[in-house]
Amino acid sequence: MTLRFTPSILVRTIAVSWAVAILGIVTFAMSVEPQHRRALLNAVDSKAQIMGRSIRDVASSALVVEDYGAVVEHCMNIVEGGGDVPFIVITRNDGFSLVQTAKGWTTSQLDGEWRPSTGRIASGAIRQTSVWPGEVYLRSEPLDYSGIEWGWIHMGMSLRDYDAERLALRNRTYVIAGLAILVGLCASIVMGRRLTTPIVRL
Repeated sequence: MTLRFTPSILVRTIAVSWAVAILGIVTFAMSVEPQHRRALLNAVDSKAQIMGRSIRDVASSALVVEDYGAVVEHCMNIVEGGGDVPFIVITRNDGFSLVQTAKGWTTSQLDGEWRPSTGRIASGAIRQTSVWPGEVYLRSEPLDYSGIEWGWIHMGMSLRDYDAERLALRNRTYVIAGLAILVGLCASIVMGRRLTTPIVRL
C-alpha cells in the first residue's frame, strides 16, 4: 500500500511546486511587457516632441501672416527624411489644413480628430487616420503664437521601430520563460524527492 501511495505524493509535490514556478514566471512576463511598451511609446513621443518644437519654431510667425512656403518646405524635409514621420498635418482652428506626406503636400479642410475638443493639451496615441494607411503614433499639440490660438500640429510617427522592438522583446521573453520553466521543472523534481524521501523512509 505504501508503494502505491508514495509515487502519488511525489508527483503531486512536483506538480504543485512546478505550477507555482510557472505562475511566477508568467506573472513576471506579463508585468514586464506593459512597462516595456510604455517605455517604447515614450521614446516615440519624445522624438515627436522634438519634431513639434522645430515645426513650431518655423511655423509660429509664418502661419499668422499666411506665409506657408517656409512651413511646407520644413515639413517636407522632415517627412522625406527616412520614413520616421510619414505625415505632418498643420490644422487651423477653422479646419483649414496643410497636409504633408512623402508623396507631396496639399491643403484640405479637416475636422474631427484634427481639431481636438478636449482643450489645448498635447496628446499622443496609436491610431489610424484619414491621411495615411495603417496605424501610426499620432502626436497632436497646440500651435499658439503671441497669445493667438492658431491651431494644431499633428505628427504621424512610424511604428516600424516600435513594432520591431516589441517583437524582439516578445521573442526574448518566450526563450527566457521556456528556459525558466525547464529549470523550474528540474528544481521541482529535486525538491519533490527531498520532501518525499523522509515520508518513504517512515
